[in-house]
Amino acid sequence: METKDDVIPAWLREETPIEVRDDISFSAFSSDGEFGIMPAAGEADIDVKMNETAFLFGKNKDELLFMPHFGLFFKVIFNSSEETVAARLYEQPVGTYRSLTLTKDERFTVPVYHDALDMISLKSLEISPANNNEKDETSTLLNMPNPFNEDAEEEKEIEKQVEKFVEETLPFDKEIETAVDAEMEQHGGCVYSRFRPGNNRLYSFDIAQIGKRLYSIVYADFAGDWLADEDSFVGDPPLWFSESSHRVSPVHQAIRCQEFFNKELAHIKIESIVVLPEKCVIINDEDMIGCWRDKCGTTVVRTKRIDETTLPTLHEYIAEHPIDDSAEVPKLDVVELVGISSRFTMNPENWINKK
Repeated sequence: METKDDVIPAWLREETPIEVRDDISFSAFSSDGEFGIMPAAGEADIDVKMNETAFLFGKNKDELLFMPHFGLFFKVIFNSSEETVAARLYEQPVGTYRSLTLTKDERFTVPVYHDALDMISLKSLEISPANNNEKDETSTLLNMPNPFNEDAEEEKEIEKQVEKFVEETLPFDKEIETAVDAEMEQHGGCVYSRFRPGNNRLYSFDIAQIGKRLYSIVYADFAGDWLADEDSFVGDPPLWFSESSHRVSPVHQAIRCQEFFNKELAHIKIESIVVLPEKCVIINDEDMIGCWRDKCGTTVVRTKRIDETTLPTLHEYIAEHPIDDSAEVPKLDVVELVGISSRFTMNPENWINKK
């Protein structure tokens, strides 16, 4: 039993060292203005929770921990050929963690923090492989019960849901992404930010530029026949309906994204586009075109032409709306755009599904 003499004031107690793992190696990652890391070839996938991730730097770019979720840290070591990416990641407010497997390709926007390592006890960073006692200490740390994993079964269920979501949406995301990239290549455009949620809180979307026009491109990554409705009911977002289900309108997200970016970039007007995959049909699209254009300020297009609809393809829409050569080319900052995307995705007020 603890006595008064045994009690040590909290402010004098030594902190329990936080687990820092180095059993997974990472490679530098950069693409279309994004800088970050991804597991090296052959490494296991890591459980990442979007709103808990962080890149934690020490005094410089050479001291980096990746936190995929609260309570778990990985040491990241860059080789000499990756120093440029490390420097760019260190300079930015947010970076990217890419999870690439045979079944999915996800990218998470991760905030970057500097001088963050002095605030936490990281004894395991000093461990030398040559010291057996320190090896034992490492083993003890790795096997300590983690209070953040008390709900392990619930976390496993969430993982299953994420895997199921990615499996269902990945083919449509790939189809739409291919159509977008084809237009970027043909017209010399650029995708500044590409968000893939891994859950149903938001649809996937890109922030892209062609010439003097900036677009938010929302991916309607689902199939089937749908009745579109853009009217809200008692404050809830508008819904699209199928014979057996319903979902929040992707046009609603396109509007929110457009409004958010136009507020953040007051000097630039962003246009919103929703892209439907080949197997998605809006059965009342002829009645909705005027609503989407006039009420929603959004254009709905397809990846491919199909007999059931008169909606144009993304390629046809871009070709029918040539760039105005008299307009001034907007000056855009990649880091700023990625940061705005991150703020949009992390704010629950912008989520189309709050659960």
